[in-house]
This record gives sequence, structure tokens and C-alpha cells, in this order.
Amino acid sequence: MCSGVVADEYAHHHMLPDMKYLAAMNRESLDQNVNIMGSVIVLMSRSKTVGTYKDKERHYESMETIVLNKQG
Repeated sequence: MCSGVVADEYAHHHMLPDMKYLAAMNRESLDQNVNIMGSVIVLMSRSKTVGTYKDKERHYESMETIVLNKQG
């Protein structure tokens, strides 16, 4: 669970640089899979990011997994 403290820290220290970075990049979704198991949802995705940021070319693929659990 994300607390307000963590969200505030991100908003005040990391969000603006992240937004600038993402604005300079091109992101393409390669694959996405959703599994529903009762009250749990697991989302797995793979993406490709390409672009230039701070005069450095970037090209990478990434994977992300999100697990959601219904409460109450």
C-alpha cells in the first residue's frame, strides 16, 4: 500500500525529473497479460523505450508486474 508520505516524497523529489525523461522518450507496449484469480489480479506487461535524454541515446526493454488484491 502506498502511504501519503511516500506519495508526497515522490511528488516533491522525483516526479518532475521522471516527467521530463518520459516526455523525451518513445514508449511502445509489446505485450500485456492479465490474470484474475478470485480477489487477486496480476498484470504483467513488457515495453520498449527509445529516445535521447541528456544527450545520451537510450534503448531498452522492460517488464513490469502489478499485483492487486481486493480488500473489503
